[in-house]
Amino acid sequence: MTMQLFRSLDLGKFLTERLQDLEMEVRCLSDPRLRSTSLEDLCDELVRKYALSAPEIDESGIHVDSAPANIITGPPFERAFDEPIGSAPVKSLRIRYSVPFAGDPDLFHYRPSSPDREPPYASVWRDRNELAFLYVPLRRAPETVKDDFNRDLE
Repeated sequence: MTMQLFRSLDLGKFLTERLQDLEMEVRCLSDPRLRSTSLEDLCDELVRKYALSAPEIDESGIHVDSAPANIITGPPFERAFDEPIGSAPVKSLRIRYSVPFAGDPDLFHYRPSSPDREPPYASVWRDRNELAFLYVPLRRAPETVKDDFNRDLE
């Protein structure tokens, strides 16, 4: 599903809440658990549960593909059963940039505390750690899409 990246919640709030959850879990450790488990094992368990890995884009693995597409244009109220009323679908090209990344895919949901521009739209494929940016240039040359992609990837 395509979504707007960095849109759900403020990253600073998320990280603060995550730290508070960790602190609460440490405070709630029982005496028997503290006595029976080594400090190293407890730390390893907490790190596995609470550590986050910031996403890192693998620019060398970016792949581009394209395919013909028939695009239905116009507002939804002009359509009947996904067919536009009084017009035919517009022939275009669907261009997809697949961008591999390493790190926690959930972090693509959280916006920076001080966003400097409108976030891009992409699909986040958790099972293969990949972002998919989809572009359909209806009224312009397909070559202009690369500039859009580079701007979205910044």
